[in-house]
Amino acid sequence: MLANRVRNWKTAVGLYGLLMCWAVGGAALLAEAQKEAAELFQRGYNQVLEENYQEGAQTLREVISRFPKSGWLDDSRFWLCYVQGRQQPGSEEALRCFEEFVGKHPRSKFVNDAHAQMIEIGQELVRQGQPEYADKVRSMRESQEEELTVLALRALADIGDEESVETIVSLYDPEKGEKLRIWIVRVMEDLESPRTRTLLMKIAREDPSVAVRSRAVRSLGDHGWDEEMKSFMRDLARSDEPEELRRWAIHAIGDSEDPSWIPLLVEIAQAPGSESLARRALSAIEDIGGSQALEALKQIYSSAQDKGLRRRALRQIAEIGGEESLALLEQAALEAPDEDTRRTAVLAMGELESPQALQALSRMASSSPDASIRRYALRALEELEAEEAIPLLSKALQEDSDPQVRRQAARSLGEFESDLGVESLKQAALNDSHADVRRSAVRALGEIGSPAAKQALVEILRK
Repeated sequence: MLANRVRNWKTAVGLYGLLMCWAVGGAALLAEAQKEAAELFQRGYNQVLEENYQEGAQTLREVISRFPKSGWLDDSRFWLCYVQGRQQPGSEEALRCFEEFVGKHPRSKFVNDAHAQMIEIGQELVRQGQPEYADKVRSMRESQEEELTVLALRALADIGDEESVETIVSLYDPEKGEKLRIWIVRVMEDLESPRTRTLLMKIAREDPSVAVRSRAVRSLGDHGWDEEMKSFMRDLARSDEPEELRRWAIHAIGDSEDPSWIPLLVEIAQAPGSESLARRALSAIEDIGGSQALEALKQIYSSAQDKGLRRRALRQIAEIGGEESLALLEQAALEAPDEDTRRTAVLAMGELESPQALQALSRMASSSPDASIRRYALRALEELEAEEAIPLLSKALQEDSDPQVRRQAARSLGEFESDLGVESLKQAALNDSHADVRRSAVRALGEIGSPAAKQALVEILRK
């Protein structure tokens, strides 16, 4: 069995080498294919311009079939639809062709041309006595007009003088399309003036669309934090408005990095009801940072009844970092009543990336009476990416009594990709009493991939 597994690994290595050889010559082949696709497309394009539609369509189809990954795919599809529109003026098939083109290539340089062709075909269908296309034509025209308006809005925002700001503010109308209103709000985000802030607050309170209101709340975070703004965000965060609005208010509060908001965020995190709002409040506390934030997260972890909220608090504690965070996480790893919380605490310690975290995890990995804690500690040591952990991983692979811990040790040694772990992996592959551990050791040697690891695999094959 083991010999078969290693033979499979050798085959994979051989295939990798073959692929590398292909890659060296592949670039030249790819360049040649692109050149051929370009020449073929140019021929088809010229045939279309000469109104030789039948041959042009045949040539363009050849580009699509022979070079489906070339840079000429969208060009060929657009002009193929164009040919269909010329051969079948005002046909539903031509309209569908352009619709499919826009769906498949929404970022193509031909999208605007495709929309223009669709409007032309739609108008012809209406003239042919199919009034159901009138609404579609109207919608496409409005879309084009909206796009031009958005471009103009962005240009005015870049100018940014008082007259430009006044023009942008005057364009807002709750009766206009949602997409356009969102764009008006987006450009106002970077225009710091009393007029834009007042309008953004009004939009956040009154616009008929939750999406537009949410964007306004998001934009307001960049417009200063006087008492009016604080009152607005506080009331919104505590309100019974849609959750999306409240999440953006909480997000803006976190971005303010003002510790005076922490009591409110703790209140929201501990309130029964929405898990989503609680998570956002915890993230906002971490964004604010500092000793007050750490104390708040510690309070939430200690008092929360929801296990998911407690685990989230531990992850945010790790994001703040520092020795006090490490002490809190180590305590949770040793004392939490459920395994999920202990696992979260141990793995969060691996995010701290400090010598103290390395020492604490090493103690857990080598001496914890709980096999699951030892296993999670090995995973966290892998995340630290500190070579000082390799001897401990090797020792765990050789000596730990639990096969799941030894398996994790083998996996982690493979992730380090260091020759320091090769000997212990070879011995585990040859001698461990559990097949899963032996398999993991062989895979880890393959991941290391060094001459020493390859030699170890050859020795395993010969046993």
